[in-house]
Amino acid sequence: MQVPELPETGAFRLGRAPAAETAHERVYRHISYMLMAGFFQPGETISLRQLSSALHVSEMPVRNALNRLIAESAIELLPNRQTRIPTLDRGQFDELTRVRLMLETDIAADAYRRATRGDIDELEAINAKLVEAIGRGETQKSIDCNQRFHLSFYAIAGRPLTFSLITNVWLRAGAFMHAVLRSDLITWRASYHDALIRALRLKNLDACVQAIRDDIIETHKEIVGLPAGVIFPAEA
Repeated sequence: MQVPELPETGAFRLGRAPAAETAHERVYRHISYMLMAGFFQPGETISLRQLSSALHVSEMPVRNALNRLIAESAIELLPNRQTRIPTLDRGQFDELTRVRLMLETDIAADAYRRATRGDIDELEAINAKLVEAIGRGETQKSIDCNQRFHLSFYAIAGRPLTFSLITNVWLRAGAFMHAVLRSDLITWRASYHDALIRALRLKNLDACVQAIRDDIIETHKEIVGLPAGVIFPAEA
């Protein structure tokens, strides 16, 4: 198993731990990042031994991290004690989308008010990498840049409680969303990111919040508009 490096800037700066961070906390953050960035597939079982080996740590911090993620409903514990990445049905996906709309449009307003020119430049640089990755068909890099763009923007708001709620939603939906994006069933664009950056530079709060809203809603529309049985189980 190959695992990505844990980024220490951008999307994770709000939750960045001090130098004395424990192995348990770092492993938890690393696995959380992997979930949000779509490195696991829906329904995939997680091998404690393989994950420990890939992260170059003992099984204890990995087991503790998995137990914590089970408590947060980010992964599932099966009757045979194996852990598995959850799948989502249509109702769960709709609910997570509604929660995203409430949390992310709310925090966007505060991020808008606190954003500096340097913050906006950083978001623009991340988005440029996203557009480049999409153009080259580099799906995993696109996924990573998209996550960094959104969470880096929300981190500007300086609201750690709301930020943690948002990341929990991304934990639950990450594998599902990125499995869809990898499938080429929908067309992935970054146009709403452009609209967000433009709104920040023009100091237009309403347009800023609307860009986040449109990004979430349009992605939801594309996914639920796919033929029955392609993503969600066909209704009886």
